Amino acid sequence: MNQLARVLQVTLGIVFLFAVIGKLRDPMEFKRAIDSYEILPRRLSFVGSVTVIASESVIAFSHLSGWQLRTGAWVGAVLIVSFCGAIGINLTKGRHLRCHCFGPHDAEIISGRSLIRLLLLLAAQLVVVTNYAGRFNSLTPSEIVLFWIPSVLAALLFGMWGSETLSLITLFSDVRATNSSFLDDGGNAR
Repeated sequence: MNQLARVLQVTLGIVFLFAVIGKLRDPMEFKRAIDSYEILPRRLSFVGSVTVIASESVIAFSHLSGWQLRTGAWVGAVLIVSFCGAIGINLTKGRHLRCHCFGPHDAEIISGRSLIRLLLLLAAQLVVVTNYAGRFNSLTPSEIVLFWIPSVLAALLFGMWGSETLSLITLFSDVRATNSSFLDDGGNAR
């Protein structure tokens, strides 16, 4: 791997690391940030936020450690393209939203400059992809089966689990409140 690709690899790892740290500081606020973009249905925004956070974590780790770099580079390219799409759609609609690139408290407003920055990150990501793999069709079937599919499924299951856990907590709180209205202070039925 040449020196430019190595520098870009580490730089992208640091960028994704700072991005995921910002989002992990307040993940529920990041979920609301995804809602504000109006790309995903509201019921999928939690899964979307977990998927972005998990993907950025894997990308940062792969770029900084070199582990599964080929896969991490492709995941990074796909994620950057999806960010470009989300920002482009909202700019086309004339919406002035906060970027949330480095977490929900990032005050930058999306603009053409945001898109240019993402396109530069994409170009850097593609240098890493092509330099590491030597060709664009670099994912082997075993890498897809052993790494990418389980990672996506794990992120989706974690998102669904988190959503269900919040629903169950609410349900048990409601049941407990209802049951307590039928009991006296000693726990006996009234």
